[in-house]
Amino acid sequence: MLPATKIIEVEDLGSTSQISNIDSDYPVSYRTLFLPEPQAIDTFYTDFAPVELIQIVNVALNKPVKTSDELNTSYSGTNAVDGIISNESRWVSIATGEHWIEIDLGQEYNIFSFKTWIGSGGTFGYAIPTFNFQAEINGEWKNIVSVTGNSNAQYGAEFQAIVTSKVRYFIPAYAGNQVRLYEIDVSAKIKI
Repeated sequence: MLPATKIIEVEDLGSTSQISNIDSDYPVSYRTLFLPEPQAIDTFYTDFAPVELIQIVNVALNKPVKTSDELNTSYSGTNAVDGIISNESRWVSIATGEHWIEIDLGQEYNIFSFKTWIGSGGTFGYAIPTFNFQAEINGEWKNIVSVTGNSNAQYGAEFQAIVTSKVRYFIPAYAGNQVRLYEIDVSAKIKI
């Protein structure tokens, strides 16, 4: 018995369309309908074609971390990957020196973006002006995104996709560089 067919009409949005509520337990395919004008009698269809379904996943969520330091045990690095943005659940570094948080993703992922939320007292603030987002490649840390002059406490960036199993948020030593990281999100596209 064939699975029930569900028809979803999607407006032509170019090469990418986002559709929610897809049941990935069943095959997904598409075809294009061309209607020359709204009142036309003739319509044209293409053959059905398979669709690759992907899900964007925070691959850093609840993964093991190492940090350069922490202000105290209440503000450990694990707080920065627990999915909670709150004053009680953040990594806070000491006030001086270089700081970093390393996240072991557990396996290789094709990552393409990251986001950070910085703040104190339950609000976003104390933006980190200079930092590097790094990936471990062949045993060495490589800068994927290097930022100077940042004033955004909710920073995010996309980059050319890279395959890695470890990432690091690195802040060099400079005056006033204490880190108050609510959360870091590292995104990968996962085929489903």
